[in-house]
Amino acid sequence: MNHEKIVQDFIKNQTEGWAEEDFPAMEQALLENRDRILDSLTSALRTVCSKANELQAAGEKGPAAVIGISFLRTNIMDNIWRHRVDLYDERGFRDPVECCAGYTLDFVWQYLWKRLDKVAVAAGTGLYRNKVRPVHLEWVKQRMAEEYNVAATVITKAAIRDAIRIPEYKALKKAPDLKIIMGEYGDAGLLLYAEQPGQEPA
Repeated sequence: MNHEKIVQDFIKNQTEGWAEEDFPAMEQALLENRDRILDSLTSALRTVCSKANELQAAGEKGPAAVIGISFLRTNIMDNIWRHRVDLYDERGFRDPVECCAGYTLDFVWQYLWKRLDKVAVAAGTGLYRNKVRPVHLEWVKQRMAEEYNVAATVITKAAIRDAIRIPEYKALKKAPDLKIIMGEYGDAGLLLYAEQPGQEPA
């Protein structure tokens, strides 16, 4: 068996079924962790909305049009397991005035961390020793982080309407179609929430 085939088999055997096993466990544990998740999301939104309110008052930022919650590959590579929350005015991603905060969702990532620790141990044993290298483990981390980010997105979408019930969000000058999206940094992302003109947040 050649080197490449050994590595491919290792990755397949070690990662197969992770999400299918962990996502139901997350769902069962979600209720007892809901307040912690909501607190983290609310804190990030409060920070970014407060900054935006100051920038709007100073004439440096227009009406809020997009709040993006982003998954950054570079952060994951550096073991920074945190989403980035950015608020953009009507210029969207071309808005030059940075307004951002961090959103921590350890509830999701803790499942992946345990899996990655086990993979690292397995990579140093038996047939795989000296064949499965750090670059392969980094690839596993990136690929599986994308899968687990699906759970992070679903959980965030479920919490977003409660998280924006804060005075800092209500005080924002908003575009009539303000959207909150979540995805990879700089991408269009999945729609979590959209303002309806003339209506209070649900």
